[in-house]
Amino acid sequence: MAHPLFGCTKLFSLAHHDATRLLLRIEYDGLTELSSDGGLWRGIPVIGAASPARREAVLGALLDHLRSVLAIDAVPLTDERTRSLAARVAQTIREPWAFDERERLRAGSVALLPGVAPDVRDRRITLRLSARSSIGRYLRSRRTWDLDRDLDSQAGEELAGAIIAGGHHGCLRDGVEPVRRRSRVDPLALRGRLGSGCVRSIAAACYRGLR
Repeated sequence: MAHPLFGCTKLFSLAHHDATRLLLRIEYDGLTELSSDGGLWRGIPVIGAASPARREAVLGALLDHLRSVLAIDAVPLTDERTRSLAARVAQTIREPWAFDERERLRAGSVALLPGVAPDVRDRRITLRLSARSSIGRYLRSRRTWDLDRDLDSQAGEELAGAIIAGGHHGCLRDGVEPVRRRSRVDPLALRGRLGSGCVRSIAAACYRGLR
């Protein structure tokens, strides 16, 4: 797994999702099976009554959001690896895309469930799954589930916890037993499909070795 250099502001000015669509389409291995497992979701409010297709759409949106903030359990996203990569890039990338001295590559993050306080290893947290977070609001929205009204905050946070617990049966990692309170995308679940853009035209503009 390569570091997502799209996180570097000078390397590409393309928005993250636009760049993803241009070069690569990300899918999640096992997501369809996870969404179709009625026994796994049985008895859980809202998602338990949803169709497999709706579950897959919601779980896919959650995974996309975690991935967009680099909540991925991957060694290349650690502080040590990103510093090493930045040093190598400084010798490879031509101006004006080269890094500033103060510029740092984005390191990985972790998602925390509501009410969980970060510990030392969670210093780079960029995502919380509280009712007021973007994911929380999405899960509470009546439009997400085709309900008559939005879920209240408590129901939304309980639903987020249940979805994270279920996700650890397929596409998520880093749960803490007996309650999974922190989570990241399992990199082994990521599957790339070619997008519609031209990779070489972008690479040639940035790398000294390409003409």
